[in-house]
Formats: sequence, C-alpha cells, structure tokens
Amino acid sequence: MSKIVGPRELILFQAGIIVLGMLLSMILTPVCRWLAFKLNVLDKPGERKVHMHPKPLLGGLAIFIAFNLVLLTLWLLEYIQDEHRLQVFSIAAGGLIIMIVGLIDDIRPITPRIKLLMQVAVSAAAAMIIILGDIKLSVYVFDAHNALALTVTVVWVVGITNSFNLLDNMDGLSAGVGVIASVSFAVIGVMQQEPVVSMLALAIGGSCLGFLRYNLHPSKIFMGDAGSMFVGFILASVAVLGVYTRVTDVPKLAMMTPVLVLAVPIFDTASVVWIRWRNHKPIFVGDKNHFSHRLVSFGMSHSKAVFFIYIVTGLMGLLAILVSTLKLEQAVFLLLYAAATFVIIGILLGVRRSDADKGEKRN
Repeated sequence: MSKIVGPRELILFQAGIIVLGMLLSMILTPVCRWLAFKLNVLDKPGERKVHMHPKPLLGGLAIFIAFNLVLLTLWLLEYIQDEHRLQVFSIAAGGLIIMIVGLIDDIRPITPRIKLLMQVAVSAAAAMIIILGDIKLSVYVFDAHNALALTVTVVWVVGITNSFNLLDNMDGLSAGVGVIASVSFAVIGVMQQEPVVSMLALAIGGSCLGFLRYNLHPSKIFMGDAGSMFVGFILASVAVLGVYTRVTDVPKLAMMTPVLVLAVPIFDTASVVWIRWRNHKPIFVGDKNHFSHRLVSFGMSHSKAVFFIYIVTGLMGLLAILVSTLKLEQAVFLLLYAAATFVIIGILLGVRRSDADKGEKRN
C-alpha cells in the first residue's frame, strides 16, 4: 500500500479491486453455468424449494476463482505487504477447503444431518487454519484471554460461514448481502487503517457483484453450498482480521462492529433455529421460516423481500461504520437502535409464532 500516496489514488485503487473482481466473476459465471449443465450439477425442483426448473449450482466456483485471481494480482503487484502475506495465504487455504467440501455436496448431495456435521467440521478446520496464520480475535475485551479469543474465533467463523449457507434461500440474497457487507468492511478497514481488510473485503465483494448479475430473480445460476459457505468464510475471516480499536473512542464496544455488519445472517440463523426448536423440528432439516420467506408470507414479492433485506443490511453496515466515530453514550444508543430494529422486525413477521408448517426451505 506504500505505492498509494493520496486519497484520490486510494479511491481509484479500491475501485479497481472491486471492478476487477466483478469483471472476472461476470466472465467466469457463464462458463461455470455451462460446466454445471455439462456435468449435471443441478439443483432440481422439490417440495422444499421455490424454483420450478433445474438450476446450475457452480456459481460459487466462479466467485472462488475470481476472488483468488484478484488476490493473486494484488500479491504479484506487492500491494499485500510481507507482514500480511501469511494471513492472506491462510485465508486462501481455508477458503479452498471450504470450496472443495462444498463442491462435493453440490455434486453429490448428502443427508441433512451428515451435511450439517460436515459443514461445521470443515468450517472449524478452516478456522484453525486462519488461527495458524495468525488471525484471531483481537478485540479489546479478549486481548488478555488468549484461549477465550481462540475459542470465540472458531465459534464466530463456524457460525458466520454456515449462516451464509442458510441465508442462500432466494435469488440474489446471499450474494447481495455479501456485497453490502464487504463494502461496509472495506470502509471500516480504511477508517481503522487496515488496508488488508479493505483489499480482501473488496475482492470478495466484487466477485459476488459479478455473480449477482446472473443470480438476481429470476436467476440463471445458484452459488450452491460451495459458494455460500465460501463467501461466509471469507467475510468471517475479514471480520476477525480487522482491528476495530485503532481509531475509536469506544474500544469496549468495538467487538460489535462486525456483529452489526453481519447482523442479517446472524438474525436469520438465530430466528430459524429458534422456530425449529419451538416446533420440535430438527435444526438441520430445511424449511421456509427464514427471514426472506417470512417477508414473502407477510405479503412481499420475491424481489421486494430481497431488496428489503438489502436495505436492512445496508443500515446495519452504516451503523457499524458510525460506531468508531461516536462517543460512548452515542454508540450505546446506536447499538440499542440496531437491536430494536430486529426486535420490531421479528415481532412484525411473527418470529414467535409457530409457522414452521406453512412451508419449507428450498434447499
């Protein structure tokens, strides 16, 4: 980053990253779509699914390749400095494992129970890889408790990785939320003087944006488990990589910054698990009680439901950006406002109502 000497150059550099990722993904996605049809890697219609025709499942492969090509470009141009190279390599290595296991499930689907266990195990293994790459939670309250920091890091990575997989239940949803979250992390990275966070966030954001061109309703391709878990893992890793206490008056609240950015997938996962538990349903069996499905049952169209979730994600990202600019009392009010937003949404959509039998998740 020493080659960047001013604000204008920084803006152009960041725009270049997201545009490169977008263009690569836009080129690669049709190729992966063709390959999915050729290899019969398709998500076929079913009782728990909302699409009526088979959809190719290799969109995640396009995102994966685009992201890594952007990283390779930044690496070769020496924008990734030596002190961050091990960290970036560990994220790439963890992402590779996530992608491989996800592709195995996309190509040869397995039972829901085994699938959940496998996804938890592989995301935990990927979390251990980034920990070995010197990426672990370094937020204020955990600095003096290394074992606790490592444990929370693993739980965070496993949770966010799989929450994006659960979130991928409507056209454009997981990819769009990924784009918005990545931009939020990129802005926060600049504000907190963490250039590697911005670069990684923009690389995955651009890769998702190019894929989104083919994934908006009505979609031509799905990202599959491989793609949704990969996007979730990269964003979880970027969140852990960030140091949120460099420029802020509220270091004790800094840990809430990534939680706010990723509040939508966290809320979706928590609410759907709660509903399944309340209705004595296995948490690993899909249904139509996700945030997006309940918006549709509330009267929204598919596209409007996804757009509404985009708005909520953007709002949470904006609040996360503001945390470091506020005094303690203001930051506390902001966090209470964010929490109240989801409480109100939950009440309006009947989170506590037993509606698990109204429909089931498409995947």
